[in-house]
Amino acid sequence: MWIPELVERIASFLPQNEIPLTLRLVDKTTAELLSKHRLVKALEPLPAHALCRLHPAELQQLQNRSASELRQLVCAAAATGSLEAVDAALEATQLSPGAWLVSAAAGAEGLRPGVALALCKRLCARGCPVEQDPDHVYIPCSTLRHAAKAGNADVCEWLLARGRCRWLAEAVYNAAAAGHVGLVRVLLARCPGERKHMLDVGRLLVSAAGGYPLPALEELYNHWLGTRRAQLQGQGQQGQGQAAPHEPAAPVDFGPAFDEEAPDGFHCFVSSSDFESVLAAAAGSPTACWLGKLDALLQWHCGEAGPGLLARSPSVLDHVFVAAMSKPDGLSRVRLMWEQRGWR
Repeated sequence: MWIPELVERIASFLPQNEIPLTLRLVDKTTAELLSKHRLVKALEPLPAHALCRLHPAELQQLQNRSASELRQLVCAAAATGSLEAVDAALEATQLSPGAWLVSAAAGAEGLRPGVALALCKRLCARGCPVEQDPDHVYIPCSTLRHAAKAGNADVCEWLLARGRCRWLAEAVYNAAAAGHVGLVRVLLARCPGERKHMLDVGRLLVSAAGGYPLPALEELYNHWLGTRRAQLQGQGQQGQGQAAPHEPAAPVDFGPAFDEEAPDGFHCFVSSSDFESVLAAAAGSPTACWLGKLDALLQWHCGEAGPGLLARSPSVLDHVFVAAMSKPDGLSRVRLMWEQRGWR
């Protein structure tokens, strides 16, 4: 039975190019129903059958594109997790596979568990390298970073196993910014001793302020800055509050830099400017709890004086407002901070 609503519902879950190149070809009625989906986006994933059916003139037109555009086409095929689609894209573009293709497969998002890993393994079995030049210290491996951003923990574990990929702090930041809390723990646990000095805890907190939900952010903050928080509470949460009337406002400082050698070998250094970046990241967070994170961070880091410190720091507020305005609901975010918190 042909039900228009059901067909449209199915179409809403399909990749952009599957509708004009696959679903509209089912029959005339379906083609008419989905008539607004006629355009094919060249740099979106193309179905393997569509690539295989390209005419010589179409192939010539495709190969006239820049190498970068052709790579984007193949990478889009890799993002589907389908080796058939990758092979069809490579055949159509006449490109040779390389580490860039494994990186694209590792960063495939939204696939069923194990699909991205299976594609990476099959590409490597064909001779594709994981890194462009493993011996060149100045060329970072994008494969691990892309896998971490996509939250593909199994791919990250596989890449780090047997030294396939070097451990990178950037992978931890990417995972944190995307909100992959468990993966951040895994990556930190897998860090070799000789690379622990590469982790910038300030940058990790900035990434987490953007991507983590509030409870996970508090856990991370306490892990790295718990000693500082305890010291603040022991001091009775003294700090800078409102400036006295007719007294010029002193330069705002969100507290002295925290510098501590952790028992696990990581070095934790977080400066006042780092914390300012953390606040901006929270204000621009895609999570619904962005304002709660701002309130909590000020409380954890500065005690009761926190909101007043932010109100007295126009330069930091500028960064916070700019970060908030980068979101679709940016205007309402700034209005909330302006009206409910008095941050102006």
